Amino acid sequence: MLLKCECVNTSADARYGQDIRPHSALVPFCDRPGSQPRGKVKSQQEYCCNLCSYVRTLAVGQKTGAK
Repeated sequence: MLLKCECVNTSADARYGQDIRPHSALVPFCDRPGSQPRGKVKSQQEYCCNLCSYVRTLAVGQKTGAK
């Protein structure tokens, strides 16, 4: 998923756009196999930046990308 991020990477700026970086979804601890499923609000789903490894929620990544 492409979300906003404040990491400095000119190659990513050229490829994805200014301050837009690819992110990978993280599996919440409560949703891992063997645990009690609790569900999570979609806007609170966490994503990890593939370039700087900073974790942010979907809501923050769509708005500001602040660390």
